[in-house]
Amino acid sequence: RGCRRLNRQLAPAQPSPADAGKDEKYWRARITDARTAVQRSQAFHDALQSQINGLYTEFVNMDDPAQRALIEKKRLAAIAEQERVKAEIAKQTKAIADIEDEARRAGVPAGWLR
Repeated sequence: RGCRRLNRQLAPAQPSPADAGKDEKYWRARITDARTAVQRSQAFHDALQSQINGLYTEFVNMDDPAQRALIEKKRLAAIAEQERVKAEIAKQTKAIADIEDEARRAGVPAGWLR
């Protein structure tokens, strides 16, 4: 009698009916899409940093005050966009952690998320 109770406790959790359609393809696609989004956002962030650096160099080397003001306006806009992208990257990174946590709770094999 005690062994049966122990066996029930050690038996793997059965997937819920809601998880029935979530196979390896589903989990791989979901984590791949999330990671691709982070990579794309990171590449955009890096491109913005290059643009900001170039605008700063142009600003420093410009003598005309009107041109300097225009360059500074572009640089500040790029900095604002970069901050937005940083927040987006943080949100996307959290989404990856959430997917991994959800998969762990659903008993998904770790290999499906690689």
